[in-house]
This record gives sequence, structure tokens and C-alpha cells, in this order.
Amino acid sequence: MEPSTGATRGRGVLASAAAAITALAVIGVTNALSSNGSGTLITTPEPPPEPVAMRVRQSR
Repeated sequence: MEPSTGATRGRGVLASAAAAITALAVIGVTNALSSNGSGTLITTPEPPPEPVAMRVRQSR
């Protein structure tokens, strides 16, 4: 006797959910173990200001 389509589909959904949860857990543990705890955020520097000759003049 073969399993019904609903039971097979249910197992597939459960297997997919288990795989996704496992992947998230591995990513979380890896991030927790690789952090140094300083809490320093990496920021990008501000671009330098444009030269005076390139600024647009506004008329009044």
C-alpha cells in the first residue's frame, strides 16, 4: 500500500522547514562565535566636498 499524497506532501514541508531552521541555527552560531564583542560598527567615510567650481549657483 502506497502512502497518500497528503502524507507525502506533509513530510516534504516538514523536511524543508527542518532544513531552513538548521541553516539559520548554523548561521546564528557562526556569527556568535566569530564576533569579538567590541560592538564596533563599520561605517563608510563621507565623500569629500565638491570643488567650488563644480557647485551650482542658485539665483534669487
